[in-house]
Amino acid sequence: MFDGKFFFEQWLMNLVGDGKANSPQGIMVLVLKAQTNHFALSNIELREEIQSLRGDMDNHFEQVDKRFETLTTRIDRLMIWSFATTLSAAGGIVIWPLSFYLNGV
Repeated sequence: MFDGKFFFEQWLMNLVGDGKANSPQGIMVLVLKAQTNHFALSNIELREEIQSLRGDMDNHFEQVDKRFETLTTRIDRLMIWSFATTLSAAGGIVIWPLSFYLNGV
């Protein structure tokens, strides 16, 4: 197949060289080509910006994940302490009357 870009540039050079670029059709083609180039460059810049923002988001989520892990560890320790305290208190409540009962027998 033919290269569309090469074909267009060759046609455009012939158009400008013949002086036909001053016609409304010639100007329209030039404007459309300029818009196409602008959109292509904007697309490239936008993609680079999105990739940069995606990298920033990844870093942020890693930091949040580390904080969450730290918080989870602290909550686990609190739950273990709470269970041990409750078990000790419940054991004391059960053993205290038993000691009176056994000492009284």
